[in-house]
Amino acid sequence: MPASPFIYGILRRWFGASRNVYQVFNTLLFCLTIVLTRSIGTRLWNRQTGLYAAFLLLGSPFLLILVPQHLSDVHVMFFLVLYFYSLLRLGERDGRIWPGIVALSGIIFLFSKFTAWPMLICLTCLMFVFAPTLGLSRLKLTLSSGLIVLTSCLFMWLKADVFKEQFHLLTSFQNQGLSSWKEAYVSTFFFQYHLFVPILALAGCYLAVKQREVKMILLAWFPVLVLALSMERSRYLLPFFPFLTLMAGYGLQIFREKLARQYTVMVVVLFSLILVHGAYLPFTQSSSMMNLKEAGEYINNLPGESVTVLAHDQTKSRGSTLAAIPLLSLYTDKKILLPADYVAENLTSPASYTHSLQFTHNMPLGKYYQKEDATSENLFIVIDDGTWLLQKDGSLGQLQQLKRFEQTSGVFKYQTVLTVLKR
Repeated sequence: MPASPFIYGILRRWFGASRNVYQVFNTLLFCLTIVLTRSIGTRLWNRQTGLYAAFLLLGSPFLLILVPQHLSDVHVMFFLVLYFYSLLRLGERDGRIWPGIVALSGIIFLFSKFTAWPMLICLTCLMFVFAPTLGLSRLKLTLSSGLIVLTSCLFMWLKADVFKEQFHLLTSFQNQGLSSWKEAYVSTFFFQYHLFVPILALAGCYLAVKQREVKMILLAWFPVLVLALSMERSRYLLPFFPFLTLMAGYGLQIFREKLARQYTVMVVVLFSLILVHGAYLPFTQSSSMMNLKEAGEYINNLPGESVTVLAHDQTKSRGSTLAAIPLLSLYTDKKILLPADYVAENLTSPASYTHSLQFTHNMPLGKYYQKEDATSENLFIVIDDGTWLLQKDGSLGQLQQLKRFEQTSGVFKYQTVLTVLKR
């Protein structure tokens, strides 16, 4: 969906193609999500519950390592939480700006992912039902919802060609990928999150039923939606994590002693941080993708303003090595050139996708990178899966090897081994 690419495009126009800018922006959204989670808990129940829920959001190592990545998951989570918080503010007499914020956050959230559509519908319907209990204005809620529907329909009509391709992508490529790649709920809620959080969430539901706390329904609807739609991938469940921690924050009331609650929250956060630094980060840093970063930083210190990048076929993976070239450009200041005999990709329609890595063969690199010419620098980088140098049998002709980056975890078939050469 276009929301996240549009946001990244705005950041690129304002600040340039800087990896640090994207990471700072995503980190800011994550921090604001924590603040909004605390505010929601405070408005629903009390300040202590909101504070516990905010800290428990740090209890997922999986979420923490996704924050600096250039994906849409943090955006989806933030705009869902902002939409929910804005809805809770509609009941204020002097809150004239909140209907506009509800509409804006709802529209951006709607165009973030296809899975956002049922989420938005369910949450909005629940807010209509419980508006009197929450002291909300149904008139403002109706106006905001109407603005979301009208603006979304208008935008989809104006950009019908874009959304047509998006739906083709969903029904072909993504649908096939979803049917073949699923994760068990036990893995998501008891491995990607600390064990205490889902247990405390269940305790929160128990206490809500016992105390007849109807506000819990505003949070507990998401497991029903997850099961109804068979959402069995951790990334698609990530927007619900603030709801899970709010339920867990309420469930901490099962401990009578305040010290026990604080200790439980501290254990969850510390365990998560230890797991991130002791397991998740070492694993991600052992991936062959780290070769792109190290090679990019290495050639920044070499003379010349440009580098010609040669990509050789993968022997074990069905993906195209060409997809690694844009990733390399994130880590180098040099101008990337394609070889003089480069031929533009034969782009195919998303409807013709046959496997999950087909997109790597359909990247229009010729639109973004110039071809090598006679005045080009004599610096080259070869990207392959580690077999190219073996095939050469050490014979590089007029080229001299400067350095080779061949770190690999051995887990993935798709490998990016880089060899820096000069003429």
